[in-house]
Amino acid sequence: MASESLKVVGETYCKAWLQQAFEPENESLPCTKFSVDVKATVRRCLLQQPIDFNEDMSLFLEDDNWSVDENEDTVEPLANNPFDLANAISQTLSRLQVPSHAHQDMIDTIILPEAFKAAREHCGGPKVLRIAVRVDVYVAEKNYMEEEFGGTDVLEVEDDGSDQPAFVPASRAFIEKLERARVELSTMCSICMEDIVVGSEANRMPCSHFYHEGCIVEWLQKSRFCPLCRYSLPADHD
Repeated sequence: MASESLKVVGETYCKAWLQQAFEPENESLPCTKFSVDVKATVRRCLLQQPIDFNEDMSLFLEDDNWSVDENEDTVEPLANNPFDLANAISQTLSRLQVPSHAHQDMIDTIILPEAFKAAREHCGGPKVLRIAVRVDVYVAEKNYMEEEFGGTDVLEVEDDGSDQPAFVPASRAFIEKLERARVELSTMCSICMEDIVVGSEANRMPCSHFYHEGCIVEWLQKSRFCPLCRYSLPADHD
């Protein structure tokens, strides 16, 4: 059954953690790379007719009403460009039959708290950071779903039917008016993973996070969210 005929039911479970950080023996790394090992458990609803979720939730959650598929896949080592990494993770989740509308929350869980934090902690020299990911979702066919239970459409899907995340860019007017401020404390641009020189000027987001101008402008032309805290910026279609 194709994942696009399925819809996530209720909450999803996604946890990511740093498994290993190492330097390849026979390779000189120009920058930090990520390798992501993903294990996904997809529980598919076997019930043929919709039920009243408000009255029959215990029946709905019985083990006999679900088939369970457990599969694993690995994202090959990628440089720390967040968009390339997000696309590769989304493709991996699709291969593991996780519906695409649930990918964005999982990508945020994998990239922001764990991988980028680990990269900053190991910024003394480029390394391969191996991230372990565990995903557990309940899914049902779209024509089975009722509004009373629903799911969470957290990702816009490309019109071409691909499983690539459809990032929404920030407003062009906002990008053009990005604040520039002097950096007074040692900080790192979490997009390129390089230090921002104390005393220099950099772009400061409304959430107070600093970025190199070239990095944040390119980012906001693709995504309206702060790379660190997910602060939401206005978009042209708002």
